[in-house]
Parts: sequence; structure tokens; C-alpha cells
Amino acid sequence: MPWNELPEGGTPPMPRVISITVLLLTLIVGTASLSVWLRNEIIRIGYETEAFQQKKKQLLQHQKELIVQIEQLRSLERIEEIALRKLGMKQPDADQQVYIAAKGMKHGRPKQHSRNVTLSKQRPER
Repeated sequence: MPWNELPEGGTPPMPRVISITVLLLTLIVGTASLSVWLRNEIIRIGYETEAFQQKKKQLLQHQKELIVQIEQLRSLERIEEIALRKLGMKQPDADQQVYIAAKGMKHGRPKQHSRNVTLSKQRPER
């Protein structure tokens, strides 16, 4: 007898109904479990993304602070102070100054708004 035909009494055999019912329940429970798991994963990834965004924000702030610190360390005033106080250098005399053409300079002379910082190469006498 083919599987889709009913026996003479008109009711399908009980083991087949039970197996189909168990199969359907298993599929429903499996689908529900998968749905709950996926929803939990979405929430977890959302929290993770938020944490990464906060970390990125902190790192960008730290980067800005480091850039400011680099600029402070590169300042001509700081370099001049170190040269004068720690290295014992002194301001050069007028005839000891040499101009070197660099970005922002024309014909070896600084523009009006640029600062002229020169230091003598002479070591202090001991």
C-alpha cells in the first residue's frame, strides 16, 4: 500500500501520526531555538559594536592629546630653552647668523611673520 493511502478503516496507522507529530514539533522547537539564538547574537554583537565605538572614541581623543604633546615638544621656544639652559649654548652674534632657505622662506631670508631662531655653535668655556 502506498504511503498516502489510508487503510480500509479510514484512519492512518498510529506510529506514522506520532512520527510526523514528533518531526513537526522538533522542527518548531528547532526553529524557535534558532530564532532565540540569532536574536541573542544580534544583541551581543550590538553591545560589542558599542564597546568598539567607545574604544575608538577614546583612542581618537588620546591621539589628539599626543599630537598636542608632539607640537609642544617641537616648539622652537622649548628647543631654544633646552639649548640655552641644558646644553650651555648662547645667542649668536650678528656676524654668526646664517640663513638657510626652507619652506616658507624666500631667497634665504625669513618672511616678516616667521620667527628667527639661531643659536651659536660655540661651546661655553670651562
